[in-house]
Amino acid sequence: MVHPVPTRGFFRRESERVARPRIPDAVRAPKVELPKTIDWYVWRIVNAEPKIATLQEIETHWSICDLSDAHLVLDVREDLDRIRAAEIKRGRA
Repeated sequence: MVHPVPTRGFFRRESERVARPRIPDAVRAPKVELPKTIDWYVWRIVNAEPKIATLQEIETHWSICDLSDAHLVLDVREDLDRIRAAEIKRGRA
């Protein structure tokens, strides 16, 4: 039987996960408490600059894996920005 709703791969093998690079603690961004009503896993993507997706697009077209991949990309982008800023501050740019 073919499922009436098209599905995409929601599950991944452990070997498919991507490890983030180790960033020195001095370079890490501070932690911020969000209200419990905010689903940061979704709203982080909606608020990303440049614009990645709307809330409606995520809710109707994205899989959990798509959302996870978007977070990995944002994590790497933010890590690289912090590393670059630290290098500029140290005069290594």
